[in-house]
Amino acid sequence: YYAYDVANRRFLWKNMHASTAGMFSNRSPAMTATQLFFPAGTKPWQKGALIALDRATGREMWVYRSSGSIHTAPVVLSTPDGRQIVGVGAAAGKYGWIALFDAATGAKLASAPLCGVGDPDNYAVGVSGQLSFVGFWGATTDSWGTVGWFIVPKLDFAAVKLDPGVPEGQKAKYGQTYTATVDFGSFFDTWFTGLTEVGIDADVNGQPVVLADENGRELPKISANKKTFYVLSPVPAGEGKWTVKFNWKAAPAPGTDKAVLRAWINLGMGRISATWPESDGASPTDPKNNLVRVEVPVEGVVDLAVDVAFPKKKYVISWISDAVFPSAMVKVFRTDGGKDPVKFRLTMTGPAGPKVVEMTITDKPQIFSYGFTATKAGKYTPAAERAIKLDPETVVLLADLKKQRAKLVRLLSAYRMRGDRVRVKGGKVVGF
Repeated sequence: YYAYDVANRRFLWKNMHASTAGMFSNRSPAMTATQLFFPAGTKPWQKGALIALDRATGREMWVYRSSGSIHTAPVVLSTPDGRQIVGVGAAAGKYGWIALFDAATGAKLASAPLCGVGDPDNYAVGVSGQLSFVGFWGATTDSWGTVGWFIVPKLDFAAVKLDPGVPEGQKAKYGQTYTATVDFGSFFDTWFTGLTEVGIDADVNGQPVVLADENGRELPKISANKKTFYVLSPVPAGEGKWTVKFNWKAAPAPGTDKAVLRAWINLGMGRISATWPESDGASPTDPKNNLVRVEVPVEGVVDLAVDVAFPKKKYVISWISDAVFPSAMVKVFRTDGGKDPVKFRLTMTGPAGPKVVEMTITDKPQIFSYGFTATKAGKYTPAAERAIKLDPETVVLLADLKKQRAKLVRLLSAYRMRGDRVRVKGGKVVGF
């Protein structure tokens, strides 16, 4: 072996007595800051070798001898734990192989058959093309075409269980705070020590929550792709287990009588913006076992609605005095079927200013009047705002208001009239 400085036309070093001297090689080397890797024995059915040299001196650092030929130029990749790995393709026996080696020691970390050998070309048998690595995925070519594979034997994250913290067989009480517990897990069959971290998230009725460890300390976060999210760290090789907690206040999801709790791991949804590729291809559209979901019935929910009682259509008032005193009616009623007394506050607004009514409702609708003075022709539109709880002692609250704002007067036109001198054209007063 030798290294040649082209710019200065001189040899940097020569090693003419290496153990693999004289072996045929026609593939390009791969380099790191300190090492040089290349294959020897690239002819069909020749026993090959993967050679590592010191980049500064040309000294042989290690040699891995194969039982078959080595066809591809090596590729160096860095693992999440900081190690450097050398990958190479070969043909041995009936199969084309991909093999991974520790760059520092030459120890074989993993190997797997990717394809068969033989027809149609006895030269380009087995794994014969250039290797490519992206993340945990690899790709190369054999005598029939392109082959892809997952570099890690198996990586599987799981959201194992979600306990909402509500005693079994009971409903959550509206407005009460509970502590949910989530069990996460991982199985990582790998040739390196593990991953630095993995993203997790959870929400209640679609709203994100604060995640903490078993001792109540908030979990660490990282930022990636302009998002910040919680992580579990580290992810070891083999089995990993974590327990995460979060507090939530009982309230039903809109349009239902249940709270929806979800928790997920290693899915690009919610606040998570960076994930690891998994062996089972888990994704937000097909989460596999990465997401767990629980529905919790909620009791003590009151659903009130407001509606127009009068007028129901165009309402025209004619008068000959200086003013008239029209009124509009609003109805407050329950839509949850409950009969227990519930305190509420109704606010009606319009030309006469706000009018607030504080009442208790059971299962019977309540009708309220909003009156005002009209002294000139025009359009008047009072409105009723949604009710709110009266005091902290009120146990039941509004959950899903059917109509948060109801127009009391859809169209109220008032015309001032004096005897028969008024002239009306097209529904409008045009003169006297």
